[in-house]
Amino acid sequence: MEIGPLVKKRRICTLAIGIGTTTRKYSGTSNRMANDIIPVTKVLEIGVETYGDTKSPSTFPCWFDLDLARAGQKFASKYFGHVLFANSLSSIVLLSDRQVREALLLARDTFAPGKNAKTYIATAQQILLWYQSDILSTEWSMSLKNVREIHLSVSKRLKEKDTSSGRKAALEDNSVFRSKTNTKMWEAFRMDIRKLDTPETRQKFVPSNSISPRFRFNQYAMSIALWSFVALPVLKPDQLGISKFSEEDLQGFAHLWATIAYTLGMDERFIFCKNTVAQWTECKEYLKDLFTAYYLPQLLELDFQGEILIENQFHGVQELTPGISDDAWLINLLENHLGVRATHLRRQQNLPSILFGSTANWFATDATRISPSLQRIYYRLVSSIFKSSSIKHFGDPGTNATIVASRHFSWEREL
Repeated sequence: MEIGPLVKKRRICTLAIGIGTTTRKYSGTSNRMANDIIPVTKVLEIGVETYGDTKSPSTFPCWFDLDLARAGQKFASKYFGHVLFANSLSSIVLLSDRQVREALLLARDTFAPGKNAKTYIATAQQILLWYQSDILSTEWSMSLKNVREIHLSVSKRLKEKDTSSGRKAALEDNSVFRSKTNTKMWEAFRMDIRKLDTPETRQKFVPSNSISPRFRFNQYAMSIALWSFVALPVLKPDQLGISKFSEEDLQGFAHLWATIAYTLGMDERFIFCKNTVAQWTECKEYLKDLFTAYYLPQLLELDFQGEILIENQFHGVQELTPGISDDAWLINLLENHLGVRATHLRRQQNLPSILFGSTANWFATDATRISPSLQRIYYRLVSSIFKSSSIKHFGDPGTNATIVASRHFSWEREL
C-alpha cells in the first residue's frame, strides 16, 4: 500500500512516515546540517552521554534522496546473500566492543543457540523487508516502527538491570560464561591480527576501557552498529563476492542505511554517509577511521567475554550459513577485509574446517563473483535456507511483508 507522494528527489522531505504528507523545501541550512557529524575521535565520548533515541517522530530527513535510496535497495536485494554474509562477518567486529557486549549481556536472559538463531533470522527478515519493500509503503514504515519500539523496550530493560547486583549477575555470573572457548583458535587469531598493531595505527586508537556510559542505550552503540551494517559492502564489495555493481549502487546502499538509522531515532550528528554523492570519499574514510579508532584496539585486546559472545554468535548463524566453521569466519575477516594473512589460524585448522569451512567461504565469495550461474545458485540456496528457518521459528516462510513487519520478532515490545 502506498502512503502518498511524500518525497521528491533532493527537493522536499516528509515530516512523518505514514502520518501525513506535509513537506518542506530542501534548504541550504538542511544541507549544512546533513554534513555536520561528530568527529570520529569524539563519537565515544559524546555518544555514551547521548540517549540512543532522539524521541522524534519517525521521519524522512531533509537530506533524503528517494532515487538514491531505491538504487541502494535494488543493489542490496540483488546481493542479499552476500550482504547477509557481510553482516555475519561484521558481528565479529561488533561484539569485540565492550559497550555493546555489556548492553547485550544486561538485556538478554538467555544465550541459548536456539534463541540466537531466532534473533538472527528475525533481524535478517526485517532487513530484507527494508531492501525489498517500497520505501513509501505501510510495511516499510511498520517494520521500522516496531524495531524502534523494541529498541526502546531494550533500553527500559537496561535501565532496570543496570544496578550493582544486576551488573554482577549479567557481567560476572552469567551462565554463558560457563562455556569454554576454543583457546587454540583465539590464540592463533591474536597472533595473526597483531600484524595490524603498528605505531601508526596506535596513534589513531581511542581509549575506551575507562569510559562509563551515562546511558546503556546510547548514540555510540547506534553508530558502531550502523557501521556493522554498512562498512564491508561499501569498502570491500569484491571480497564479498559482489560483482557488476556501480558506484551509485554503493552510494545508494550507504544512503539507505543512513535513512534507516535516522528513522530509528539516531541523532543526525552521529549518522555518517548521509550525503554520499557529494561526500563519497569522506564517507569511506569515516568508515575506515571508525574501525581503526574503536574496533581495532578492542580486537587486539579481545578478552574471554568477547570470545564467548563471538563464538555464541557463530553458533547462532550456523542455521543460515551451514558449513562455515568458526575459524573460517575469522580467516575470512582477516584475509579478505583486514588485509592480514591468517597464517596461524590456518595452521590450527582441522580437516573438516579445511574441507567444509574453506570451501563454503570460497563458494560464497570467490566462486559467485566469477560465475553468474553460481551467483544464481547461491541466491536460490540462501532463499531456500531463509524460508526453512522462518518456517521453523515463525511458522511461515516469511514471504508476506505485512506478517513479517508485524510479527517476526524475537524480542518483545514492552512499552
